[in-house]
Amino acid sequence: MSAHMFVIQPRDFRQGIYKFRSTPTGSLPLDRDLFLTITRGVRGTSMVPQTHLSDTDRWAVVQYIKTFSSRFPHETPPQGIPVPDPPPRTPALVRDGRALYVEAGCGECHGARARGDGPKAHGLRDDWGWPTSPADLTRRPLKGGSTPLDLYRTLATGIGGTPMPSYLDSLEPQQIWALVAYLRSLPSPAEMAREEAVVGEEARGYMVERIARMMGPGMIGPGMMGRMPMVRGMQ
Repeated sequence: MSAHMFVIQPRDFRQGIYKFRSTPTGSLPLDRDLFLTITRGVRGTSMVPQTHLSDTDRWAVVQYIKTFSSRFPHETPPQGIPVPDPPPRTPALVRDGRALYVEAGCGECHGARARGDGPKAHGLRDDWGWPTSPADLTRRPLKGGSTPLDLYRTLATGIGGTPMPSYLDSLEPQQIWALVAYLRSLPSPAEMAREEAVVGEEARGYMVERIARMMGPGMIGPGMMGRMPMVRGMQ
């Protein structure tokens, strides 16, 4: 109903592919992963936080979303990847992370200055056929979250359905934490302040949500449910 309004298209849930998970690459997400995305939204996209829903309602939405994919009845999601305690963030750790950024080939897509302009950044597509671009890692917010835990999880699990791979098998935990330290050193204080701002397509997402709530559930037919805000994105 509203997908045409957005550059970043709402998620097609039928394949059971989710970008933001705590589980290994290629696997289904845990229920709590879906609950987290519904709760906090995906920054910069039309998938805005659904905190107007009660916890009970958000857990119900999790179960409803899972009905769209035939994977859920036949696969059991593995346990989330273990996340060790982070080491102290020191200048040496940041330097190690900067070196790993080059060694691991991150700059091929994200660019030498991490601005999303690497030599392989152009012409990329996701698993749904939509054009996709590497993130500008100097800007905030990041879609998968910008906390140290969020960054570690993204590096360890990859971003499902996109060219962003998992580094769980190629880097040791200490190396992943070093990369996290480097990535956290990139944004300016002004960029860090953007975490609380309405950015990207969020304004339109909030507008669609307000309209849907004014319409009320009685105005929404069964075929439109998958496009309504409470299950709209997980971009």
